[in-house]
Amino acid sequence: MAVGAFSPLESQDALLHPGVGTTFFGRTDDRTNTDYAGFGEVTWSVTPQLKLTAGLRYFTEKLEGVQQTTHPFAAGPVLPPISDFSQSDSK
Repeated sequence: MAVGAFSPLESQDALLHPGVGTTFFGRTDDRTNTDYAGFGEVTWSVTPQLKLTAGLRYFTEKLEGVQQTTHPFAAGPVLPPISDFSQSDSK
């Protein structure tokens, strides 16, 4: 069983080095997330007893970063880092 703090070192992989390693699975994820959102609302008094309200929402999000597996699960292959990974979404 692995004990101790996470280590990114290959020599500390508990699956490859049983009894010596301290890490079963490791992944670094360094990302920057930028979000913007806006909301607007308007109410129209049709009659003293009837009011209509309408609203509008908008958001945009951008995610950039680098992800890398340092210790693959079940001693699988180490994949190259996903660098300058970028995602964006808006509605």
